[in-house]
Formats: sequence, structure tokens, C-alpha cells
Amino acid sequence: MGLKLLKGYVKERYGHEVAEVPGGYAVYGKQLVNNKPVLFIQDFYVEPSERGLTTKSSPRQLFNLLKNVVKKDKLHGIMATVQLDSLNGNDVLKLFLYLGFKAVRGENTSILLTYETDKIKENNGS
Repeated sequence: MGLKLLKGYVKERYGHEVAEVPGGYAVYGKQLVNNKPVLFIQDFYVEPSERGLTTKSSPRQLFNLLKNVVKKDKLHGIMATVQLDSLNGNDVLKLFLYLGFKAVRGENTSILLTYETDKIKENNGS
């Protein structure tokens, strides 16, 4: 399935958006948490050959795109869940923690993570 087709499907089915960088994409939506709008990462995928944590790596570029959405739309942070029983769940958890997310709670094999808005302002979106 091409990314254009995926974007249309995600928008029609869930009302979510797709952010894209070379070698990766993220599906995200906006929702209210404690009456404050946040960006919720539904899916975050980067091709294995593009994974890494350098300043110009695909995961970092993708995360910066999402932080820019938060700034532009004046959202109060970013949330994501990681399914530890997925094939690369531990790697995804390590990536989000490295990027500055905090684990809020876990249930069974799911962990809820948050990234606060003040970090976005402090780091000027980088």
C-alpha cells in the first residue's frame, strides 16, 4: 500500500494525519486529556536502514515534525503507547525514552508515555 493511500485511509477511517520523512512516517491524532488538547502518536515507523539517533536521522526528523505540529497547534504535549509484546516493542520504548518521553503508567504489555510541552519550548523544536 502506498503512503498516499495510507494517508487517505487514516484520514477517512480515524480522522488522523500522517507525518512523513524519507524512510519513515508517523500516524497521529489530537485528543483531549484532562480537558487539554494533546497530540497522540498512533503509529511510528522508520525503515530499519534509516534507524538511528543522530541529529539528522529519520526518527529524529519525524519527531521534530510532530513537535512542530504541537507548537503550531498550541497543544499541551505528546502522548504515545508502546506495545512491548510487538516484534520491536523494546526498541520503540528505548527510542521514545531517548527522545525525552516519560513513562506514565503500564498495563499488561502496554506502556503510556508523555512528552511535555515545556520541553518543546526549551529545545526550540529540535
